[in-house]
Order: sequence, then C-alpha cells, then structure tokens
Amino acid sequence: MYYLLVSPLVVLAIRTLLHVYSSTLLDFSMYLTATNYFLSGHNPYLAITPQVYPPAFLFIMTPFALIPVEVARFLWTTLSLIAFFLGLHLLLKRVSLKTQVFLSLAALQLFPVKYALAQGQVNLFVFLGFVLIYRFSTQKKDFLAGATLALITIMKLNPILFILYFLVLQKYRLITYCLVALILLTLMVDLPSAHNLTFSFFQATLFRAIDPPLYYYNQSLPALLSRLNLSSISNYVGVFFLFLTTSFFFKNPSHTRKYFSLFLVTILLISPITWQHYLFWSLPAFIYLLQNSIRHCEFCTQTEATPASRRLPRPDGLAMTIISFILININLKNPLPFDHWQVIYSHATFGLLLLYFLVLKSQPIGRGVPGLCQLAQVQFG
Repeated sequence: MYYLLVSPLVVLAIRTLLHVYSSTLLDFSMYLTATNYFLSGHNPYLAITPQVYPPAFLFIMTPFALIPVEVARFLWTTLSLIAFFLGLHLLLKRVSLKTQVFLSLAALQLFPVKYALAQGQVNLFVFLGFVLIYRFSTQKKDFLAGATLALITIMKLNPILFILYFLVLQKYRLITYCLVALILLTLMVDLPSAHNLTFSFFQATLFRAIDPPLYYYNQSLPALLSRLNLSSISNYVGVFFLFLTTSFFFKNPSHTRKYFSLFLVTILLISPITWQHYLFWSLPAFIYLLQNSIRHCEFCTQTEATPASRRLPRPDGLAMTIISFILININLKNPLPFDHWQVIYSHATFGLLLLYFLVLKSQPIGRGVPGLCQLAQVQFG
C-alpha cells in the first residue's frame, strides 16, 4: 500500500524538479542584478529592478554573483531543496522515515512550494531558519537561535517580530545576540559602500508598507482590507492580532510550540505583503495541529473515565483544518473572472484566519504521549 501511494508522488516530484531546474528563476535573477549593481558601486535600491531586502542580504548574494549565472542558478535551487527537505525532516523527526518521505513528496506538490522554487525565492531558507530557531531555543542554544533569527531577518524583514515571542520567554541573551548580529551584518555591507543603503532600504520598505500591492498573489490581511476599501484600519487590525497572540502566549508561556506556530501564522497575516510563495511557512502550524490531535486522541484513549465520544479528533475541527489547508494552498490560474469581486482573491487570507483560530483554541498535550510516531509505524512501518 505504501509504495502504491508513494509512486505517483515520485513521478510528480521528478516532473517538478525538471521544471524547477529548467526555470530562469526570475526572483533569483533580480537578486543577482541588484547585487551586481551594488558591486559596481551603485545604489541597488535605485536600480531598474531594485533590491527589496535589507542591505546585509547583498553579503549573502555576493558569492552567487561572482560565479557563472547557470552555475549560480543550479546551486541556489539545490540548496533551496536541501533547506526545504531538511526543515520538514526536523519538523517530522519523531515520525517514521517512510512517513517522512511520503509527506515530504506530498509537500513538494503544494503550489506555494513549487512557486517559491520556480521563482528562485529565498523563502525556503527562511522556512528552515524558522525550524532551526525553535529547535535551538528549546535546546537553550541562545547564540545559534539569535544568529539564525538575524540571518533570516536580512532575507525577509518580518521574522524580526519573533523578538516579541522571545521577550515573553525572557530570553534576553538570545535577543541581544540577534540584534548584535543584525548590526554587524548591516555594517559589513553599509560601511564600505558610498551610499547610505540602510536609509534607502527603509525608504523603500516604508513605501511598500503604506501601500501594499493588490495583485492576486498578495494574500496578506492588509491586502484583503484594501480590497474591501478598509485600508484605513489595516494597521490597527495588524496591531490587534499581534497583541492578541502575544498576550495569550504571556498567559501560557510553557506552550512554546503552539505559540511559535501562532506567531508564524500572525506574521503571514499582518505583513503588508504575503505573496503566495510565503504560504508554506504555515506548514509547522498544520503539523502541530495534526500531531496534537493524535496525541489528544491517544491521551483520551488511555483515560478510562473519558467518554468514548471524546477519544477521537472532533470531525468539525478536522474539517476546518482541511478547509484552511485547501484555502491556503490553492491557486487560481486565471483570477480575472473574479476581478469585480476581489474578496475571492484573498482565499488564502481566510484560510490563514481560520488556521489562526484553530491553533489559538487548541489544547496542547504533553510530550509524554507517544503521538504521531506510533501511528506512522502502524500505517507505513
């Protein structure tokens, strides 16, 4: 049965990889253009295809700009795939190897993942960074967690919001390591430059934050509110969600995995721009819900006083999780027919809102319950 299920996924994976390796990697090409512009002594934020990431990102891209373009594309794609599969492996470490292979091949077929790979996006490295940050922080490796948070913040600015998560946990050394690393990385690029790159970056970022693009691929909550002509309240709504997440975590600081997942979903919701190739960052939240649901089922089964009706995951909760997953991961190949009712453009936003409240209302079960690993061994072992 296992090989019958995996075989079609292997065929689809080969097809996906062939497509990705033959792609021109549009976003990666833009990274290279901006980096070459910087290396030639110009301000990359004023280029025809301007840099949109913090100045220190140029430091990461410089080695790729110094090698032939075809080699750089191949290397970037290969490293992106390694980052994605390594992140999934760490998330599913308690699951049997066969189940990891099955779920990883299935995840490769999600539209946001394929979109990120085909565009040559940096998001797959950020995804691995999120997983490593949680892992390092729970292992009390504050330096590694802080340095990793700094690295992914120079790739995408919004992970910096995780400082609130670590403030609640009173991990001040971790925050210090992160901020020091950010400053050092920024100075390494900014000081040798003849231009004030940091100032140019914040100018460009502020403009994008005030007026988020309303293209279909932007699935952020501010974009939804703008489509509903409610852009004037988008900042207040974003602050509300951030406050809600932080305050609930403050009341339950021991539920680290639940609230780390919730912070991830919050970032996807409230960022001015959440392109569809960001959306697979929600995978840790879905994995948390799945594993927690199975642990809850096993915990109830082991408790004789628990009514039989409560020993299985609630069908309505499972149905809502599936609906959320579909809304987040589908793609409208031709959104133009819905141009006059653009609220449909924000299907992933509604999926993220649903996922947010599913995670928020979940009741974490302790690690002492075996969980998904045993189920996987029964099914695929």
